[in-house]
Amino acid sequence: MAGILRLARPLNCLMSAVGVGIGGIVGVGSAAWAALAAPLVLAAAAAAAFTAGGNALNDIFDRETDRVNHPDRPLASGRLTLGAARIFAVSTFALAALLALFINRPALAIVAVNVMLMVSYEAWLKARGAVGNLVIAYLVGSLFLFAGVSVFGSAFDPLI
Repeated sequence: MAGILRLARPLNCLMSAVGVGIGGIVGVGSAAWAALAAPLVLAAAAAAAFTAGGNALNDIFDRETDRVNHPDRPLASGRLTLGAARIFAVSTFALAALLALFINRPALAIVAVNVMLMVSYEAWLKARGAVGNLVIAYLVGSLFLFAGVSVFGSAFDPLI
């Protein structure tokens, strides 16, 4: 269990969840927080699940270099099997999509696009320099887009 927890990188997951929470609260204001708490909590949980999946995917693709650069990571150290890491990555991405489904369709669309981009980044785009950097920049920035879509229901609200 400790290997899975380490694979997820809980602090990164927490930062994603907090980013979505702050983005949503800034977007609607603290006065409307109570009315929109449920979708925002779901969005924060989805962001944390997505981040856990992305971290697992990173360790899967980087397991050879991690043996030298990060030998304490679960896959690199042998504390976790490749199969377990794959199951965890797929499960957390699926959880993010399921949570987004309970928010609204635009939120689900963002999660779907982000999963495809994350897989593409890890598999091919990471080695492509600027293109990979742009994908990561979008993924980080999309936390606020995701927060806005979760509370407003559309990416076209003027506040987003």
